[in-house]
Amino acid sequence: MLRRLASLSHSNPEETSQEHMSPQPGDGPPSPDTSRQGGLAHVLRGLTSSKLSKSSPSIASPSSSIALPTAEFVHAPLTNLPVQQPRGLSSSHMESFELLKNGSPNERIAAANSLKYAIAEYPLNPVLDIWDAAKDLIDPAKPTAARAAGWELLTECVKHDASSDLERQEYFATLTAPANAEDFHLQLAALVDLTRRGRVLTGFDYQLVPLLTSWLWESYNVVRAARRRASRTPKSSARSRAAVSGEEKNLAQLFSFLIDVIKFSFNNADEPAVAGLVDRLMAICMSTSVEDDLKSSIAVVDAIVTFGSIPDEKLKGCIHVLSSIYCIVGSLQNHSWHTLSNLLKSHNGQATVRILLDILRNNRGDAKQEKDLNREIRGALAVLQKLMTKTPEQGYPAVPFALLVDGLTTIVRSATSIKTLTAILQLVNGLFDDGEGQMHRLIIDEDWSVILEAAADCSKRVTLEPHEIDRLRSNIRDEKPEEALIRELIILIKRLDVLINQKSGHFVPRPTVVTFLTEVHQYLPDATASSVLDYFQQFRCCSPSDLQWEDNLVLVLKGFFGNRERSSQIRLRALETIMDAYEVVDLVGDDPEQSFYSSPCQECPARCGRRDGCHSA
Repeated sequence: MLRRLASLSHSNPEETSQEHMSPQPGDGPPSPDTSRQGGLAHVLRGLTSSKLSKSSPSIASPSSSIALPTAEFVHAPLTNLPVQQPRGLSSSHMESFELLKNGSPNERIAAANSLKYAIAEYPLNPVLDIWDAAKDLIDPAKPTAARAAGWELLTECVKHDASSDLERQEYFATLTAPANAEDFHLQLAALVDLTRRGRVLTGFDYQLVPLLTSWLWESYNVVRAARRRASRTPKSSARSRAAVSGEEKNLAQLFSFLIDVIKFSFNNADEPAVAGLVDRLMAICMSTSVEDDLKSSIAVVDAIVTFGSIPDEKLKGCIHVLSSIYCIVGSLQNHSWHTLSNLLKSHNGQATVRILLDILRNNRGDAKQEKDLNREIRGALAVLQKLMTKTPEQGYPAVPFALLVDGLTTIVRSATSIKTLTAILQLVNGLFDDGEGQMHRLIIDEDWSVILEAAADCSKRVTLEPHEIDRLRSNIRDEKPEEALIRELIILIKRLDVLINQKSGHFVPRPTVVTFLTEVHQYLPDATASSVLDYFQQFRCCSPSDLQWEDNLVLVLKGFFGNRERSSQIRLRALETIMDAYEVVDLVGDDPEQSFYSSPCQECPARCGRRDGCHSA
């Protein structure tokens, strides 16, 4: 049986093929015992597997051969896996890097100029190494070429996106350290790139605005000094003009960068930093005489108002300066009003109106010079006049009429400047004519007596000759402040004449208006004088039934009839009014009153003393 099994095992084709195969290199000749045992074992394994296949299936063991490949992969040696090598500098750039660290000054400059074009292609680690090797090139004591190459290389380094907050803090500290004054434009350009034009301040969030405030003040003083030197030099040389131009360009770029920082990163500025910035901006506005400086400062303030808020303690000073610029600098009226408009339409709108009114109403000490006070008052009046042309529907706050009138009367009593009084009359004219031939809504159904009394007091500060008044009535322009005031007064008189003669849906207090016109009778045009005489005759103002009939009669007698500068028609109308008054007095028959007209006519050239008529008429 065993022989038969053995013969069967030798007749297996697979075994036969294996026996006749050529041996592999390095394999020894198989022994007969081994081949025999292998064949017998193969037959036994086949028989055993056939029996197992007929038995019931068993649960697979966790250590079965199916899991072996996974186990072999997990426990595979690490040497079989590919290793990712970190990227580094190329061989050519490595040579430049070595020269940057250890080369001569000229070699370091050349290496810096070579490496700045390749920094964007490498990861962060080589960039940090380059930064450490190159940051000493920007020392103020280094040559100009070395500093320029160093600034350009460091500027490229700070553009790397993978820098951490600590690394950006180190960049910021290095770039903002004291540097050579000639390198300020390079220093500013590097800081602009580090912050992505004010958009990214991580690593130095609350340090940037105070730094820029300090730089702004220093740069402005440098520009002022350069301008002063250039003005002292007769026929300023090209070198002086170039120096001023370069410093002014640096200042303009600093203003522009500051606006970007406020626009994109105002949340990173705390209130003390913003307050310090506003102080410096106001100081620049008050000390400069160059419109570009004013325009740039206003633009920064406008950015603060638009994207943030002005601190409460700095709001008053800011409004004082902006209103003064709006009033005095005609070419910057649009810019200053744009900022004031944003303030008025913001949450500080009511506070802004109150500050403007307080400028007019509050008593002022001797802390400020009279020139500064007049400038602030005129600025407040100009802004209030502009504000009254706006409506609440447009988002602007209303102006309280009572506080406004109180402020105007206070200024009239204390003001000494003719220009300030002229500004008051301009504001009053804006109340009675809104530019469309209508009264301003602020004075409708209000008492006009106080505001017209203030206007009359303004006219009493000026004394002009009759021929000068006639020239003003004919709208001939002149530059004298006194004549400008009277011109505004005549505009008001003509407007009031229209109001008392036209029929409108609004109540017009005619007695109050006529009382004002009688106080400024010497400035009345003939048409307005005729309106006053008509009113006197219509309401018997020169008759004893009127409480002020004597004063009115004296006004007609001296102000209209006795004024030979008046036209003949006005003088005849005045004479008719006087004669009507005499007839009424005759009817009354009161002896004490007889003495009023029994004496010769003092204003009559013929001094006829007749009751039934005047020869001079």
